[in-house]
Amino acid sequence: MKIGHRLKIIRVLRKIEPIVMAEKLSISESTYRRYERNESEPTLSILYKIAEVFEIKIADLLDDEMNISLPCLLVGKKT
Repeated sequence: MKIGHRLKIIRVLRKIEPIVMAEKLSISESTYRRYERNESEPTLSILYKIAEVFEIKIADLLDDEMNISLPCLLVGKKT
């Protein structure tokens, strides 16, 4: 699974709008949406910010298997 798909899944589960994510990351909404559509890749610094917003480890964002538990995605606890 590509990073954009993981971003969208987590964001939707957390009930966060794309515009809110973009504001938290200090980027435009269109840039954030490009990340979710896999049209562009976030920089490492943006990935760290995304992990911080989602309250998960950056490794969980990068894990192709997405071995992160559903409860963790819903409540934002770092495993």
